[in-house]
Amino acid sequence: MQYKACFEAVNRTLNDICNSGNQQWFGGIPTVLGGDFAQILPVFRRGTRQSTALASIQHCPIWPHLQILKLKTSMPMMASEVNQVFLTFLRDMVTNPVHHGNLHLPAYIRRVSTVDELCHHLYPQSLLDEAVTVHNSLAGRAILAFRNDTVHDFIDVLVERMPGVEHTFEAINHVNVPEDAAVAEPFAVEYLQSISLPSLPPSCLRLKIGAPVILI
Repeated sequence: MQYKACFEAVNRTLNDICNSGNQQWFGGIPTVLGGDFAQILPVFRRGTRQSTALASIQHCPIWPHLQILKLKTSMPMMASEVNQVFLTFLRDMVTNPVHHGNLHLPAYIRRVSTVDELCHHLYPQSLLDEAVTVHNSLAGRAILAFRNDTVHDFIDVLVERMPGVEHTFEAINHVNVPEDAAVAEPFAVEYLQSISLPSLPPSCLRLKIGAPVILI
């Protein structure tokens, strides 16, 4: 969620561009804002609970002039009864004071302690064996991770368990140093291949027939 000053800055900028002064909001341009107060509040450095809440748009002069529209039906959660139970659990985390503080996960949320356990639960061996010939067998299954190195751990485990011959492709890494540059020791290939950034593909590509690949 954005800090309230961001909305105020956009409002002043549009008023200035449209030469509308302070008589209108967002320069009179129809503006749609989207968000969910059940998600992460604005990040307030070294802030208290009160200062974090005061940084939200609800404490902005713009808020009383907005028309609030609420989505009452979650379309992704309508598929099964289990999804409805999980949706109720998520809603109670915000509205029910019983869930404030230390949160106890319901029994139907399985707990795993290692990457192998998680991969085996979501991708059993029978499913990986089938994926070689049935290309849509893995559809609807995914593991969300918040670190690149964790993604590599998942890939290594799943590719290792998939049947078939593995093909490995190593990246060619080198640094172009111009002739007039200062003399310095070149970066080692091992160091260049260890760099893992969101904008760079992994230096080692492991492929098997039937393994899904995402092209970006």
